[in-house]
Amino acid sequence: MEDELLTANDVAGLFKMYPDPVYAWRYQGRIPYVKINGAVRFRRRDLIEMIETGMSTPMKPAQNDRD
Repeated sequence: MEDELLTANDVAGLFKMYPDPVYAWRYQGRIPYVKINGAVRFRRRDLIEMIETGMSTPMKPAQNDRD
C-alpha cells in the first residue's frame, strides 16, 4: 500500500486541507511527485517519508517532468 499513487485531492484529504496548497507545493518543489503520461501523482511512501523526516527544504522535481 505504500507504493500507492495519489492525486492532489487524495493528498489534501490525508493532510485534512484543501488541494490548492498541494498544487502550490508541487510548483515550489516542496513535495515529491511523479508524472505518468502527463498526470501528476504523489507516492504515499514519499509523503510518509517527508512527514517522518520533517522535510521542509525544496526538492527537485522528477527527471521526466516536462511542464
